[in-house]
Amino acid sequence: MGQVKVTVTVPQPEGVPTVEAQPQKVARMPFSASAISDNDGHFVLLKRVPPGSYKVHASRASGDNNPFMTLLDMKETEQRVEISLGQDRLQVNFNLGKR
Repeated sequence: MGQVKVTVTVPQPEGVPTVEAQPQKVARMPFSASAISDNDGHFVLLKRVPPGSYKVHASRASGDNNPFMTLLDMKETEQRVEISLGQDRLQVNFNLGKR
């Protein structure tokens, strides 16, 4: 499906650990990037995505711009992905049902 907004963000932590509780963990900077897919469903992020774990989701970019439908699309398509050092491509498939 074309004209789909794809967003990549750092996942929210499940808890807020203290530095003393997990000294081996390094704090991650917030990251967010988005793009609109072409008519074939392909998209390119204009930002370089650092290695790590991310949340990616899609929502319809056109239509009535109902914020509730956008949130529903995002919830239904949310996926976790891992980006490794030097990785330049990732294939993600989203299933957006008809409304």
